[in-house]
Amino acid sequence: MEIKTQALCLKAIDVGESNKLLTLFSAEYGKIVARIRSIKSPKSKLKACAMPLCFGEYILNKKGDFYTVTGCTVEENFFDSWTNVERYSASQTVLESLDKLNVEGQSDANVLVYAVRTLNAINYGEVTPFLYATAFLVNLLPHHGIDVDDDQNLPKRARQIFNAYRNASVDELETLDLSLNDVILGLTYVNYIYRDRLGERLNSLNESLKLLNNLP
Repeated sequence: MEIKTQALCLKAIDVGESNKLLTLFSAEYGKIVARIRSIKSPKSKLKACAMPLCFGEYILNKKGDFYTVTGCTVEENFFDSWTNVERYSASQTVLESLDKLNVEGQSDANVLVYAVRTLNAINYGEVTPFLYATAFLVNLLPHHGIDVDDDQNLPKRARQIFNAYRNASVDELETLDLSLNDVILGLTYVNYIYRDRLGERLNSLNESLKLLNNLP
């Protein structure tokens, strides 16, 4: 059975000499794993869709529980996030959170739309990309049953920062009156919540904190 779905590629793993396994987050089907064949061939027309951060309409052949990518119309590759270390680190935090915290088959089109808007802001925005990534992580928490208002371990300033993120759209985030120290504080406590309350260690989030703390 052939299906078409808008999806964001979260991860790509080499399989053998020429194939890959892609982890996709789809509007209709949630997180799915799909094989893409002969992707390393010089003649392959699917190279652009076989990498993380690719967003587009994927054509999949479904047999039982197995998917194979047979085509793709790429809408965005977020190229600047591959050429800038801060944008790359922030974007990988978004991808890793979607990969680790979503069960295969559970769809949420609103989360996909929000993720793509966040990645677009990370890629093209003029303020620190970690602001957008932190806001994404904060606003994803209710989807995992976390109410930060009930967390007594959050200091007052961190709670104020979280509320600012929750009350702003992606386009409004760059207008927030937040310092770099505020962004670091917000990301630090997001890391605490994901690690201690959700039991997930996001490696890209830790790398983002290292980058932020080493900025001049």
